[in-house]
This record gives sequence, C-alpha cells and structure tokens, in this order.
Amino acid sequence: RAPPARDPVEATSQRPTQLPKQAVAAYDLAHGLRRQWSTADVRDQESRAFYDSACFHGPPAADEHSVYAGAYVLENDVKAYLCSIDIATGRLNWKSFLCSEQLSSFASVNPRPGLAPCLVDGLVNWCTNQGAIGGFDVLTGEVRWLLQYPRRLSYRYGGNMDLVPGWSDNPPVVSERVLYVAPQDGEHLWVADARTGRPH
Repeated sequence: RAPPARDPVEATSQRPTQLPKQAVAAYDLAHGLRRQWSTADVRDQESRAFYDSACFHGPPAADEHSVYAGAYVLENDVKAYLCSIDIATGRLNWKSFLCSEQLSSFASVNPRPGLAPCLVDGLVNWCTNQGAIGGFDVLTGEVRWLLQYPRRLSYRYGGNMDLVPGWSDNPPVVSERVLYVAPQDGEHLWVADARTGRPH
C-alpha cells in the first residue's frame, strides 16, 4: 500500500473572508423525522472546538456506525478535512487533514464542495475538488493513500484564479474495487485502485 500522505496539496485561488456555516444532521425516520442531532448543537467540548470553525460542504456518506463528511476550515488558507461522526450522538470520532488551498489577498468566495465520500473495504475515498483525492481508514482516519491531479484554473480580472467549468457534481463510483471519480476542478476522469490509489 502507499505510505500515508503528510504534506498538504496547495493551489492558488481567491481568498474568502469567511466560510458559510453549514452543519450535518441526523433524523429519526421512525418518529416522524425528529432531528436526533446536529453538528450545530453537539455539546461535547472536543467536537465543539472543531465544529465551531468548520463548514460542512458537500454530501456525506454513512455506514452503520458513522457519518463521513467533508469539512473546510478557514485559517491562513482553506483546509480540507474528512470527518467521521458518531451516527448515534453526532460526536466527532476523528478528523483528518488532506489538503489546503492557498488564496490571494482579496475577494470573497466559498470553497467548492468535495464530492460524496464512498466506502470500500474499510476505507473512505474522498475527492476534495481541491486537487487531491484520498483514501482514509474508517476506524482511525489515517490517510492510506493520496492521489494528486492537475487542476483546471484560469486567470481573470485582478489576477485572481478561478476554476474553469468542468465535470458536473457526479458522485464517485466503485466497481470491483476500482474507483471512478471526475473532479469538478479537473479535466480528466480518474480511474484508480480504491484500496491503494494506484491509477489504472
């Protein structure tokens, strides 16, 4: 298997002044869609410290134990994390940093949401739409593999970079342990081993 990824992937774009506040929530279907929890009001201190700064952006995925969702945190740049959330309580099981997007000194934009995570053989595969696709251990959040791809960027007025329109928001597909993913910030369809990230 590929060694864990340690270094962030960086790309240049516009600098947002703030990120939208978006949460993940669970609803009880057996009791009239009663909300069971939301990351906006979980009280666990460790979870709260991350949830207060995170923008959950893009569709989640779930198994019987956890919900897996992409989150973005604005510091000096926009950092992309994949999170595992306890499906019963909404508490944060783990968060794992995959890449960051370095931004210019002005303008206000929102990060493009990542594609839906997908699960296969004990891994969660996630495309950030920020130049990186990763495979994460479902139990620990360890990055098992990282695939970097060239982004489609263009210059526009003021010297800022913006994304050239590309693929639609298509969820990744896994068939016979082969991952098919079309990043919205990339030109190509990527085909890789879902367990190792090795391109086909």
